[in-house]
Amino acid sequence: MDYNLRIAGIEPESIVDGPGFRYAVFTQGCPRNCPGCHNPQTHPFEGGRLVDIRDLFREIDGRLRRSPKDFPRPWRSWAAWCTAAVWT
Repeated sequence: MDYNLRIAGIEPESIVDGPGFRYAVFTQGCPRNCPGCHNPQTHPFEGGRLVDIRDLFREIDGRLRRSPKDFPRPWRSWAAWCTAAVWT
């Protein structure tokens, strides 16, 4: 099984993407080409870099254990479910 995910970038302490700190993962590849897109560099599917999703979750889990207040409980279960649904 392939555990790689192509990402455009990671912002480990984003304050733009919601209240409090957020660990934002920006995926790479979009076919839509919307006019006025704020992130056109994320369009090419061959761009960005590959990361092992298991390493990414270890990083997020480590941050969660160090600072649980930054990750509300509903997000934890939703993120796990969503990721499992995508990669199974």
